[in-house]
Amino acid sequence: MAEGPVVPHIDRHPRGPHDVAQEEARKQQQKFHRLVLKRDNRTCQNCFRTEKELEPEELPLEAHHIMWLSKGGTNDPENGTTYCKICHKMIPDVG
Repeated sequence: MAEGPVVPHIDRHPRGPHDVAQEEARKQQQKFHRLVLKRDNRTCQNCFRTEKELEPEELPLEAHHIMWLSKGGTNDPENGTTYCKICHKMIPDVG
């Protein structure tokens, strides 16, 4: 069986620098979330209930940036705390 010429694959959706930056930001955010919840023993730092003690409407636990990224905060776990969904809604939007 004769083989035809090798045709190079053309990626119709190449990843540009913006896509790479977004992917890196997403990974950093996931790491921040994982480390903050682990450090806080998966416990809301406002009502002090564990993930197992919360009602379904109070889940999931959320990692909150104390100083928002847009205000110069970082994804360092020291800039984070854990809240249940209800307590997180009560935090004022001050960044």
